[in-house]
Amino acid sequence: MIGKIKDIIRTSAIINNYDNSSESKPALPLFVDLMKWALVNRGHILSFFILGLNKKNRKLSEYLHTRSFKSSYRDFYPPSYLCILEDKLMFEKFINNYPEYAPKNIGYVTKIHLYFPDELPQPIENILKYDMNCIVKNTWGYGGKDIFLLKIISGEIFINGNQSTLSELKNKLPERAVLQEILEQHEVLKQFHPASINTARVVTVNTGTEVILVSTALRMGVGNNFVDNIAKGNMYVPINKHTGMLTNVAYSNKEPIFHLFHPETKVKFEGVKIPYFKEAIDICKKLHLHLPYFFILGWDVAFTPKGPIIIESNNIHKITIEQMWEGGLKKQFDGYIKDFKENKQKERRLNYA
Repeated sequence: MIGKIKDIIRTSAIINNYDNSSESKPALPLFVDLMKWALVNRGHILSFFILGLNKKNRKLSEYLHTRSFKSSYRDFYPPSYLCILEDKLMFEKFINNYPEYAPKNIGYVTKIHLYFPDELPQPIENILKYDMNCIVKNTWGYGGKDIFLLKIISGEIFINGNQSTLSELKNKLPERAVLQEILEQHEVLKQFHPASINTARVVTVNTGTEVILVSTALRMGVGNNFVDNIAKGNMYVPINKHTGMLTNVAYSNKEPIFHLFHPETKVKFEGVKIPYFKEAIDICKKLHLHLPYFFILGWDVAFTPKGPIIIESNNIHKITIEQMWEGGLKKQFDGYIKDFKENKQKERRLNYA
C-alpha cells in the first residue's frame, strides 16, 4: 500500500512538472474531488492525476468514470457476439470478407496439430517440413501476451531470433495460436522503432445511425520489444484525428512518462504525418457499420507501403487514455450511449412487432 502511494506521488509530480498549463486546485477542493473520484471509481487514484483533474481548468463533471462506463458493458458487447473480438480466428473470418484490409494468416497450431486453410490437420511435428517466417499469437490473448516470432528454415527452428527445438516450441505454444504473416511496415512508422510493427489504435463509436471517430494514437515499441502493446512497457503518441499528424509528445507507463522523441532512435514526433490516415479511418468506420451490435471498438491498424491493414478489433473497458488528449468526454458519451440504447430498443420493438 505504501509503495502504491509513493508511486502515485512520484507520478503526479512528474505530470505536474510536464503539464504547467494551469495551477493545481487549492488543497480542500483538490481533496474533495480526489475523494469523489476514488469513491466512484473504487480507487484508481493515479488516473485522477493522469487526466490532470488536480488542475484548476479541469472539471470532474466533464470526465467519464471507468465505473460508469463499465455499467453499460453488457449492452456495448452482447455476449453472443463477443467471440468475434476475443477469438482471433473468428475475427479472421470477419475481416477476410474485406481481403484488401486483412492480414494474411498462414494457419493455426495447437500443441498437437498444425492447420492450414482448407486442409486436414497435420501432426505438429510436420511444421518442420515448411519454411515460414511469422508471428505466433494466442487466439485468445490480450496485451501482447503469448506472442512470439517464429522462423523455420530447412527444418531449423528460431524463436524470437534464437535457435530452438521442436520440444521448446511445443512448450511455448498456447492452447491455440494463429500463424500470421509479418507485415512490411511503412518507412514513416519504421523510423520510430524498426523492430516492432507500430500500429495506430483507432477508437470508433456506433450510435446505431452513424459511426463516429473518438480518438486515435500511434503505439510504438521500445527496446527489444517486437510488439507495441502499452502493457509491455511501450509508448504511444496521440494523432490529431482531423489531420493525421502526430502531436508533440508521447506517453509511457514507465518513467520518464513523457517523451518528445523516441528514446532510442531519437526521432521527434511533432510534424510527422501518418500515411494513409484518412483511408484507415474510413475503413474502421466502414467495418464498424458491419458490426452494429458493438457500441465502441478499438481498431489496431498497421500501415504498409501499399496501405492500411486491420490487425484486429478490441472491446474497450475504459477510456482513460482517450480522455488524456481529447479532454473530458462525458457529455459526448452520454449522448452516444443514449442514442445507441434507443436505437437498439427500436430494433427490438420492430423485431417483435
